[in-house]
Amino acid sequence: MAKKKVVIIDDEEDFCFLLSKLLESSGYFEVFLAYDGERGKNLVLEQKPDLIFLDYVMPKMRGDEILTIFKNDERIKRIPIIMTSGLGEAAYVAKIIQRDKGDHSLIGRLPLPRDLSREEALKLNQELGVEAFLEKPFSRQMLFQAIEKILGNLS
Repeated sequence: MAKKKVVIIDDEEDFCFLLSKLLESSGYFEVFLAYDGERGKNLVLEQKPDLIFLDYVMPKMRGDEILTIFKNDERIKRIPIIMTSGLGEAAYVAKIIQRDKGDHSLIGRLPLPRDLSREEALKLNQELGVEAFLEKPFSRQMLFQAIEKILGNLS
């Protein structure tokens, strides 16, 4: 079976290294790394990966800005994306809402991840255009559960 291609776009080199080793050691993935959004965009266009990991907080271009570019590009808009961030899901959502609607009153009143039902979390991911959101740090189990939900059984 051919290995699945994965592109990791994250400015934290240590995180990229650890995630890539974890994915590669499973034997199912070939991993490509980009430490900024511009390089990430080019790498996705070059490699046409099966899955993208995209950090939210990065210099030059934030993850949501890259996500908008990806979702508006016919060549790559169907590639599944797992958004990652150390901000926490509520803060992530607050930033998206603040940017898109300018409603600052919602900040601090959004549900914590534990308050979201599975259905609410899935709806939120769909609205944002991502298949999953993983808050750093995440466990190996959480990582592979998210991947298998998106790509199916790996074995």
